[in-house]
Amino acid sequence: MMLILSYAQQHQQIIVTFDLDFSRLVAVYHLQLPSVITFRTDIMTPMLFSQVMSQHLENLEEALNAGAMVTVSTRIFG
Repeated sequence: MMLILSYAQQHQQIIVTFDLDFSRLVAVYHLQLPSVITFRTDIMTPMLFSQVMSQHLENLEEALNAGAMVTVSTRIFG
C-alpha cells in the first residue's frame, strides 16, 4: 500500500478505492497528498460509479488537487 501511496504522490494521482486503509495511512503519516476517494456503498455498478464521478468530480477538483479525503456513501445515517 505504501508503494501505491508513494506512486500516487509522485505522479499527482488520486486514489479511488473501496479500502479504508488508504485514508487511514494518509492520516497516520500526515500526508497532504495523495487525495483519496473512498467508496462506502453496498452496491456499486460501473454505471453508478460513472454517474457519481461525473456528477461530483468537477466540484471536488480544487480540493482533490490540494489534498483531500472524500467518502462517497449511499447509506443514510441517522
